Amino acid sequence: MAVPTITSVSPNRIYTGGQMITVSGTGFRTRYAIDPATPHPWPNPLPTVAVTVGGRAARKVVVSSSTSLTCITSSHDPGAVTVTVQNLDSMGVAIVGETLTRSGLLTFVRVDLTIKDDLARIIEALVTELSRQVIANVSVTTSVDYGSDPNAVSFAGIDLAALPALCLSGPEGDSNRFYSELRPTVENVGVFSRRTTFETQDLQFRLLGLDNSSVRGLNLHGLVTKFFQRNNNLVVSRDPSDTSKGEVSYELEGGPFTTTSVNNASDLRAFSGPITIKGYQFEDVAGVPGQLVIEQTTEADDIDVVGVSFS
Repeated sequence: MAVPTITSVSPNRIYTGGQMITVSGTGFRTRYAIDPATPHPWPNPLPTVAVTVGGRAARKVVVSSSTSLTCITSSHDPGAVTVTVQNLDSMGVAIVGETLTRSGLLTFVRVDLTIKDDLARIIEALVTELSRQVIANVSVTTSVDYGSDPNAVSFAGIDLAALPALCLSGPEGDSNRFYSELRPTVENVGVFSRRTTFETQDLQFRLLGLDNSSVRGLNLHGLVTKFFQRNNNLVVSRDPSDTSKGEVSYELEGGPFTTTSVNNASDLRAFSGPITIKGYQFEDVAGVPGQLVIEQTTEADDIDVVGVSFS
């Protein structure tokens, strides 16, 4: 009799919607001999181990060795939960005495919306380049955050009170499978992670230019058009804290931009047009990495193939 043990769970903090975890320990049942004289499921044997997380059965339990298994947890309320590993016989019935429950190794957490995720960093990168190459006064209308650093990217809509100004609104997402990844991504050396979806999105924004001088407004219009002629890509670092991870380049399109005049005492002029960032993939939720991973596997070169003979 092999009583399983649980030494660790990775990651130890996961999304309340459920995600894939790796359970490490000992005594996980990996396989069983099939006796032709004994009834058993055929041709698909049942799993050798059952995993329960927070009182709910986990899905897609894959035992890679007697010391490691992966599974996908169900959704759960925030808080610490117990993890139970139970060895099963060839009929999928729990083996008496081969069950272990541990607490304190796993906690469900809600998404931290204050963490700057990839989408927020893309918007910030676009605002930064417009500020650097066109005009300093660029605002995003979806936020009114204020900071004390005058050199930081401003997200305050009130900045439009100073003219000339550019105002960015959005984004809206539109499905675009052209940039979708059709293969698993390499998570670590020799390990691939397959995710739930590879569909990418085109992020669509609206850019509004404003000024109370006709000449200056037309020049601003021309400079914005030139910006998108010169910048066909928007480059964003994969991890701003680790430059060794490289950068991601998104296709960038802007325009056409239409000029309008407003008949009032201030001679306010405006122009507007669409901006599209292509190929964005909604990946892990902010603060909870790996949320979309549903399967991990090793490279073929790392798998030992055992010959099987039939009589």
